[in-house]
Amino acid sequence: MSNQNNFRGEIGRRGLIKAGAALGAASLLYPPKPSWGASESPIKIGMVDSTTGNFAVLGQSTIKGAQFAAAEINKKGGVLGRPLQVLVEDDAGSPGTGVDKASRLLDQSQVDFFTGTTNSAVSLSISQYAAAHGKLFVCSGGHVDKLTGPACNWATFRTCSTTWIMT
Repeated sequence: MSNQNNFRGEIGRRGLIKAGAALGAASLLYPPKPSWGASESPIKIGMVDSTTGNFAVLGQSTIKGAQFAAAEINKKGGVLGRPLQVLVEDDAGSPGTGVDKASRLLDQSQVDFFTGTTNSAVSLSISQYAAAHGKLFVCSGGHVDKLTGPACNWATFRTCSTTWIMT
């Protein structure tokens, strides 16, 4: 197998499935309320993933998948009449940067929950941040076993396999 990068700006099947699963799971987080309607504010999804650095190709693919899934859901009326809004921040493959960007999304945009992260170290840091701030985190790419093992918390849901399962 060649080490050459074959990324052509296309969304891969797995990336699309992961993003769809994450957004599908997220849509289940909001039980129906009679007061919700089409005029309500959007459900804000804070997506922290790599658009630069070593994981940029994977991160960009995951972001495109999430944006595509949100657009498709919005075409059909959103979730209980509320549109989905994907707000993206670049973690640059750094756990510290990832937490800074998650903090920005929460403080400035008041996101409803977090998703993303291709890098396992970033996944762990976002998981801890989300739990500490009362937000859910749907991890789409951090395969580290610790995420749903010793460092598991109530806030984290994983849509990808662990490294143990892959070996």
